[in-house]
Amino acid sequence: MVLATSVASHPSAIESTPSSSQMATHPTQTQLSPTPLLSSVDEVKDFLSKSIEDKKPVFASFHVSEDDLETIHQALQRPEYCKFRISCSDTHNLTLRLMPSLAHDMAAGEVSAAILSSICTDSRMPPTFERLKSIAFTLSATRKLDKPEKLYKQPDASFTGRQNLRFPLVVIEVGVPEKMAELQGDASHWLLSTQVKMAIVIFIGPEARVLDKDGLPMPQIGVRHYEKYIPENPQRSKPQEAAQATLDIHWTNEDEIKDYVLPGCHFFSEGTPEYMAFAVDNHHITVKRQDVLLIREAIRDAWREDHIE
Repeated sequence: MVLATSVASHPSAIESTPSSSQMATHPTQTQLSPTPLLSSVDEVKDFLSKSIEDKKPVFASFHVSEDDLETIHQALQRPEYCKFRISCSDTHNLTLRLMPSLAHDMAAGEVSAAILSSICTDSRMPPTFERLKSIAFTLSATRKLDKPEKLYKQPDASFTGRQNLRFPLVVIEVGVPEKMAELQGDASHWLLSTQVKMAIVIFIGPEARVLDKDGLPMPQIGVRHYEKYIPENPQRSKPQEAAQATLDIHWTNEDEIKDYVLPGCHFFSEGTPEYMAFAVDNHHITVKRQDVLLIREAIRDAWREDHIE
């Protein structure tokens, strides 16, 4: 039985939009049953096939047995399922995300490349910095969570310190604004259930109400950052981490676009020379405005390709 899905036609679809207060207290991806029923492998495979036929963005949560989770994970390695991303939440051990578009891949790749370039050319980098020895960048790499049960998470892109390649420090997820509640929940799960320090969520669409300067249609584009923080609560003997939105910017209109700044220390393991270089004075990585404009143009072009009839 599917308990939550982003395909509106599914009879058991459940939509929710958590408030800002829910965000700060570790929300789940959707408001779901606390004791979800098990789905079978056949049910999940049927859902995969239907989602491919529909060619629409998907964010669907299931609960399956550990053995079936391994079977489904292996099935997702087949070429026809390469666009699906596998994840998990506090309630479900299997979440499937799908954004079957060129714009999705373009956003994940171009933003990641721009960040990596800015890191490598930053003047504060220590003399010992070597790109291939200090930081690793991957697209769609599956991570097995260090938990007793089998759990997987697969970001659209991630940055990992070379000291520990098993798990990322920063992840990037790309989706559509209609599924922002689910993406927000996934970001929260990354931050509060793994070693990830920052989750970057990029959303593309819907079509903007105005045309671009060349008279062509364009999508709305936005970027949000989520980071860990510890709320002040004197009544708690042990502080509890929470997830917090720390940046919300839009790249739709040119007059909205400025330099894109990110906290540099998040991209490196604590205690390394690179981490210390950025931790001093809370130094930031900067992707210059002209590079952001190029990223925006690449995403727009890909989005138009996706919408050619």
